[in-house]
Amino acid sequence: MSQMGKAKIPSEKALMEIKKLKIKTTVAVVGFSALIILLVLLLFIVNNAMRAYNAIGTIDYNPQTVTLTEEEIEQVKQLDVDETLSNSDTADVTTAESEMDEFLAAEIPHTVAYDDIINVLLIGTDKKDEDEISRSDSMMLLTIDKKAGKIKLTSFMRDMYISIPGYGYDKLNSAFAYGGGELLLQTINKNLKVNIEKYACIDFSLFASLIDDLGGLYLDVKPNYLQQINKYAGKNHQVEKAGLQHLDGRQVLAFCRIRKIDSDVQRTERQRMVMKGIFAKVKSASLTELTDMVTKSMPQVRTNLTEDEIKDLMFLLPSVRNYDINEMRVPIDGTWSDLVINKIWYVDFNRQTNAKALGEFISG
Repeated sequence: MSQMGKAKIPSEKALMEIKKLKIKTTVAVVGFSALIILLVLLLFIVNNAMRAYNAIGTIDYNPQTVTLTEEEIEQVKQLDVDETLSNSDTADVTTAESEMDEFLAAEIPHTVAYDDIINVLLIGTDKKDEDEISRSDSMMLLTIDKKAGKIKLTSFMRDMYISIPGYGYDKLNSAFAYGGGELLLQTINKNLKVNIEKYACIDFSLFASLIDDLGGLYLDVKPNYLQQINKYAGKNHQVEKAGLQHLDGRQVLAFCRIRKIDSDVQRTERQRMVMKGIFAKVKSASLTELTDMVTKSMPQVRTNLTEDEIKDLMFLLPSVRNYDINEMRVPIDGTWSDLVINKIWYVDFNRQTNAKALGEFISG
């Protein structure tokens, strides 16, 4: 067991990857789809532009209805099967599940106060069409702490081994496939002892065009990135050389999607690099540019926020632009380890430690 409690000690490989981050504070694992949602919310910083205000009416406020057959549920469960993996010892799996059950049934000794705090779960998906079964590509909690004058971003690792209400043990990102944003909210609240009520969801298909609207980004392309970028970007958006260079929207999206050449740690570093570039671009964009982007984005947003709540956010966010930004990832460093069940890789983690850390981060 780890020094933090009941979670097993992370593998040596995982610890080496953590050290490579060279970051003293907690870090956010920001999936590239969640970057879209963050960008959309940042666009509300414009000073109540009428077109942006009117675009609120084009948002999809209807709850997502998901009804899967038993066969489709099984298909979701088998998406990440990797025959090259070796299963964890049965005793380790039994221990992980018994500890999870014990935590879920127990009362924890801390409470989360939400006074002067706004929480919205940002969900990014890679759904290709309306009928496709899609898991959440990324999940990030946006916390606006008005009292402390801070924006807090908490990212949740997609492969966390959790209990989904009505579906049992699974990966966190499967909750969205089974029951949309509502079930994903329930799952996070249940497994981390929080009470998040609001979410916003968007597909990454909007990402490339928004980056183009911002004029693209300058990013440092390593030699080993080229093959992966060109694989995802398409034949009309090929990157021909390595080095610091201007990338268009399709190329930036491909930059964020790089997966196979290194670890998820490096992948999320690249995504944070893109996020910082987006922040800089949004702050320097003109009112007209931002208003055009809001108008384009809103019809592709699904949320359980009401129109009045979104309008309240619009009036609030101009004062938020100078807030400090704090970042966190769940699970936090030193509290998670590998778990392989039926050739599927999961992230096992110390639930009590992470629930306490998340509660303190949100309300502290």
